[in-house]
Amino acid sequence: MFDILKANLLSPIPLAFALGIFARLVKSEFSLPKDIYSALSIYLLFALGLKGGVELSHATFEAIVAPAGVTLLLGCITPITAFAVMRYVGRFNASDSAGMAAHYGSVSAVTFIAAQQFMQRVGAPAEGFMPTLLTLLESPGIHIALFIGAVQRNKALAAAGGEAAAHDSLKAVLHEVLT
Repeated sequence: MFDILKANLLSPIPLAFALGIFARLVKSEFSLPKDIYSALSIYLLFALGLKGGVELSHATFEAIVAPAGVTLLLGCITPITAFAVMRYVGRFNASDSAGMAAHYGSVSAVTFIAAQQFMQRVGAPAEGFMPTLLTLLESPGIHIALFIGAVQRNKALAAAGGEAAAHDSLKAVLHEVLT
């Protein structure tokens, strides 16, 4: 057990996280140049997508359809629940609640990679198509939060200036969110 803990804590992702905390504590001005940050982000997402696509090509439709359906369902439920809790229990305004819904509906690729590596180290590797499910999980949360935010914005505009102020129809909101 100690070996697994040591291997996980000394892997690049936690070490980079610790370095970031240390840099912040000593008030370092260090930051990656924007171009390098963008290149690393694109590389990471491309690598995940490529790996997921290759593994998905080996999976049967029957093997992927149920996990994909559950993933999409959870991807929709999470931001809706987060919005409702923030709005009605936390009493946040609509735009802050929609922002929190997007945050909780979003997925961290780095956390996913760390969890995937941990599962492999303990001898319980997940299905190869898990990166595909990661991408499926990302989309509904962001789109639903954007939709909620746009609808709430339109309600506020309509309340402030009547129907003429609500410049977007539901069709226009859907177009804005999905394109």
